[in-house]
Amino acid sequence: MVHSWEDSRENTTSEVSGGSPQDWKRYFPSIVTLLSSVAGLGTVVYILGIFSLWVPIQRTYSGDFVTAWHATSLVPKTVVVGLGAQHLVAVPLIFVAIMVLIAVTVEYLCLTPSSHTAVDRSGAASTSNPLTSKNSEGKTGETSRRT
Repeated sequence: MVHSWEDSRENTTSEVSGGSPQDWKRYFPSIVTLLSSVAGLGTVVYILGIFSLWVPIQRTYSGDFVTAWHATSLVPKTVVVGLGAQHLVAVPLIFVAIMVLIAVTVEYLCLTPSSHTAVDRSGAASTSNPLTSKNSEGKTGETSRRT
């Protein structure tokens, strides 16, 4: 089969312009899932922001559900979303920071071997220094060298 220049150009333009309708159908469920996840996350952030404003107002100032809810509804939506995002990010971030701090502390205190002790094959710790250890003749490292 012989391909002409026009055939290759038609294939290239159809791929660039968006392809066939079957390509759109193939990606449609993934796009819908992504968009619904973003919308769900936005809803959760807004609800968290509402409650992070409503609870302190209700506890501190009014003690009444309706009054606190009315005061919360007067706050701009951008502030509510910002507070919700802050609370959504702050708690896991603090938790991760504490866990990393604990892991580093445990590794530094418990798992790092001391540079002063060496473990031989029998498992016994010994402090061997070639300059101060005595060989079988009873001489130390530097003096045991034959000249």
